[in-house]
This record gives sequence, C-alpha cells and structure tokens, in this order.
Amino acid sequence: MLRQCSQRRQRFPRHHLRLRPRPHLLPRPLRQPPPESKAEAVLGREDAPSNNYPEVDLGPHGALQEGVGRRHARMFVLAGQVQIEDLESTNGTIVNRQKLPPRQGRVVNVGDEIRLGKLVLTLQR
Repeated sequence: MLRQCSQRRQRFPRHHLRLRPRPHLLPRPLRQPPPESKAEAVLGREDAPSNNYPEVDLGPHGALQEGVGRRHARMFVLAGQVQIEDLESTNGTIVNRQKLPPRQGRVVNVGDEIRLGKLVLTLQR
C-alpha cells in the first residue's frame, strides 16, 4: 500500500507539530490542565458527543477529512527520548514511511515525518 501511494506521488498538506514539555492548550470547559509532570499527549480530533478531547486537537487542520481518529496516537517522553505509539487507529500511524504496529512506541526525532491517516506532520523543536 505504501509503495502504491509513493508511486502516485500524491501531495498531502504538511503541518508542523511542535511538542513542548507543556503544550499550550486552548481552555475547554470542565477540563483540568495536564499536571506539570505529565510528559505525554494524545493526538486526535475533538468529538463533543463522545466526550473526547485529546490534548492535541487536529480537527482545525482537517483531521476528519484526512482520516485522523478521535484518539489516534500518543506522544510521550521515555528515558529522555520523544516516542510515538499508534492507539489502534483505523487508518494507522506512519513514521518516515514505516507503519507502526499498534501500542508499540517508536522514537521520533526532529524532522521526522509523521502521518496520521493522510494528515502529514513534521516534528520540530
């Protein structure tokens, strides 16, 4: 499947994701901010009917149309390294053209390309 996509040379919009020790979040009603020591964030799209509010809401970037799940992936820090894991999403998580197995962390570095469904993100400082 990946080989077919690269042969078609489709262009997907690029978005830049900046992961900081404490991400800047828009306040939401009845929602507690993450504790100071929390070094993880769920990436997905907000869905009020199911009461789903991920720490990083990709909805404003066309997440629904691009196949991003409500709780698509999780980024976290382990042993000083930023990692990402797929949360058993339907459309998968791909890092540098390699599909991640569900629930298995993988180290990501600055400049890595992360695809959640068809949405393309680049990890930056």
